Amino acid sequence: MRIVWFCLCCWSALAWGLPAPRGEVVLTLEGALHARNHGALAELDLPMLMALPQHDIRTRTPWYDDAHVFRGPRLADLLALVKAQGTQLVVHALNDYLVTIPIEVLITQGAILAHSKDGHPLTVREKGPFFIVFPFDQNPALQTKLYYGWSAWQIDRIRVE
Repeated sequence: MRIVWFCLCCWSALAWGLPAPRGEVVLTLEGALHARNHGALAELDLPMLMALPQHDIRTRTPWYDDAHVFRGPRLADLLALVKAQGTQLVVHALNDYLVTIPIEVLITQGAILAHSKDGHPLTVREKGPFFIVFPFDQNPALQTKLYYGWSAWQIDRIRVE
């Protein structure tokens, strides 16, 4: 019986292209993606996100008084994980805030899906569990209402269109 279960799990991972999360689902992706693990969805737990290359951005934002170090995977790496095939993301926050962001902008500007600030996990109170952060201090052209508006926080779901 264990062999049959193991084979089914392996076949499922190969068929959908993404292993199933082993822990609590912290982020769900849907839409135009080719690697899934739960029907039409890609459900990710924290270890799956932490397995992606992690990047730091030290920057000031309008929401904090000082510069902070934000850490997380680049959106480009996350989209590659789920084999996203689209031109934009519709990002959903816990408070039902929605924002649509061009994928090209996220990739070319090196935006990350931050999960921590100054080495501490982002709580909901601190804009977590996930916060899109651009390197504002490294590129002053990003210090506009448009980019600040794309810096969604308390992210729990992303739709690829």
